[in-house]
Amino acid sequence: MADSYTATAAEIRSMSLETFALQAEDIVNSAPVVGIYGAREWEELHEASQQWIAGIVRETTARATAASVTLDSTKTGGQG
Repeated sequence: MADSYTATAAEIRSMSLETFALQAEDIVNSAPVVGIYGAREWEELHEASQQWIAGIVRETTARATAASVTLDSTKTGGQG
């Protein structure tokens, strides 16, 4: 079994926006976003808008990772 590794928030923030483009596209084109909010589909967005959304996904991922690490460290007495 391979060891798992979770990138830190800083490492995630240093990743290119292209790294998050596919995830951003999946979110933008998801039924809850398109159906409920009436948002445009990924292909209808300008490149700058696609990069903006990928940036939001990257920052959300970084914050979720930081929160996860913080929660884990409280369980392990600061060792996580």
